[in-house]
Amino acid sequence: MCCSFTCDLTTGQLTQNVQQLHGHSGLYLGRQSLVEPAGILVLNSDMQSLTVFPGENDEDELPRGDVKLPCKVNGVWWTPFSHGLTVLYELRS
Repeated sequence: MCCSFTCDLTTGQLTQNVQQLHGHSGLYLGRQSLVEPAGILVLNSDMQSLTVFPGENDEDELPRGDVKLPCKVNGVWWTPFSHGLTVLYELRS
């Protein structure tokens, strides 16, 4: 399960409801600043598909919904390429 929320760093209070996303792991997409991420990418439990949840300010840069991978993977990682919209994944051997 992955969780996403926003927090006021001055007061330490949540500013939005917590979103619980089911999957193996997840990461924010977009630039390293987490103030307004482009979206959230979740590696599903089957380890062979991804689900993309676009952010509120997404400008149609991201696919929406499920993305099927050609084979199972061990994990996904954020990269700085294409303004944080390119991820790295490791093929499962």
